[in-house]
Amino acid sequence: MLNEPPCHLLLQRLSGAEMLRMWILNTNGEDTAGIVGVVSHGQIYYANCAFELAYEHWSVGQMLTQYSIADMCADECAVYDFGQGHADYR
Repeated sequence: MLNEPPCHLLLQRLSGAEMLRMWILNTNGEDTAGIVGVVSHGQIYYANCAFELAYEHWSVGQMLTQYSIADMCADECAVYDFGQGHADYR
């Protein structure tokens, strides 16, 4: 999805407005997980997360999510909104 031209334009505009947050986890020289979020009015909206299945046993997506939460807390973000759903991490 993020590799589509409309998403590229959206990401560029969010970045230019300083509303885009991205985290990439690099493991042994390989990008193994990534998160994209949008910041607005002291809140971050979790937009997308992806990880390499070969690293699933290391829970790289969960590790990066925990890091992104800590990062946003350090930025004094009041709310980290994961959107709808019933997964344990929400």
